[in-house]
Amino acid sequence: MSRPAFRCRPSSLAGVPESPGTTGQDGRRTSPDASVTDHGHIRGRSRTEQGRPHGPRFEFPGRRLIYYVMLAGLTFPVFLAIVPLFFQLQNFGLLNTRPGLILTYVAFALPFTMFFLYSFFRSLPHDVYEAALIDGAGDWRAFFQVMLPMARPGMAAVAIFNFLGLWNQFLLPVALNTDQDMWVLTQGMAAYASSQVYDIDYGALFAAIVITVVPVLIVYCVFQRRIAGSVSQGTFR
Repeated sequence: MSRPAFRCRPSSLAGVPESPGTTGQDGRRTSPDASVTDHGHIRGRSRTEQGRPHGPRFEFPGRRLIYYVMLAGLTFPVFLAIVPLFFQLQNFGLLNTRPGLILTYVAFALPFTMFFLYSFFRSLPHDVYEAALIDGAGDWRAFFQVMLPMARPGMAAVAIFNFLGLWNQFLLPVALNTDQDMWVLTQGMAAYASSQVYDIDYGALFAAIVITVVPVLIVYCVFQRRIAGSVSQGTFR
C-alpha cells in the first residue's frame, strides 16, 4: 500500500483551510510466554507512540519532568520491586495471572521504549512535519500518516530489544507467576534442567533450546527489513 505523501505548495498557502486532526497467543510451556511477551512489548511500545506528538515536538509544562522520570526508571533494579509488586498484584487479584505479568512487563519496558523513541523522533526531519501542516493536516493526522511511517526502523529496533528482554525474563515470572499451569518458557526450562541432575537427556535439551531460539529468529526476520530501511524512504514521491 502506498502511503499518502504531503507536498508543500507555496502558491496555495493563503487558501489552505485548517482541518482538525483525526484520532485512530510440548504447548503449556511456550504459549503463555509468547502471549505475555507479545502483549508486553506491543502495549509498551503503543503507549509510548501515543505520547509522541506531545513529546519531542511540542512544549508543555512538565515536559522535561516526565522525560526524566521515565529516564530514572532505567536505573531502577528489578529485584527491588519484586516484593512490592507481589503484594500489589495480590491485592488486585492479578497474582499468577497473565494480565498481571503483562502489566508488569509493560511497566518495565516503558522507560527504555520512551528513551529510545524520544531521541529517534527528535532526529526525524521537521520540514516534512511542517509541510503536512501547511497542506492542512492536523497534528494527529500528521503524526499518524507522516511521522509514524518514517519512524518504522526505530519502532522495529525497539520491538526487537523489548522482545529479547521480555522473552528471556526469569526473575519476574518466578516471583509473580508461581502457578505451574501458567509457567512461561524460562520457568519450564529451569524446572527441566534442575530435574535432570546428572542424567541429562541431550536430545530433549537441544529440542528445548530450539523452542527458545526459533521465536527470536522469527521476530528478527520479521523486523530486520524495517531496521535496514531508510528513515526517509518513501516520504517524498
